[in-house]
Amino acid sequence: MAHSVGYAKDALAVIGFVGAFILVYGATNLHKVKSVILASLLLAIIIDGAFTACPGYHHRVLGYNAPTYLLGATVLAFVPLLIRFFKTH
Repeated sequence: MAHSVGYAKDALAVIGFVGAFILVYGATNLHKVKSVILASLLLAIIIDGAFTACPGYHHRVLGYNAPTYLLGATVLAFVPLLIRFFKTH
């Protein structure tokens, strides 16, 4: 059974929320993680906004289509944030 793009987006969101919880819980100074959290929230707002504006995206199969590319671009945009964060900490 092929998974939908909406399922993949939500699965990645759960992983991100768990990571954010661990990050905030383990932070001794929240100002150090503020930029990563805000940038991550911005990416989440953009991807969820796109899926809200186009409800059909939720039911598309992962593959060569616009919702999959949008999800992939969002994940790729998040990678430099993680790299920058771990280089400074």
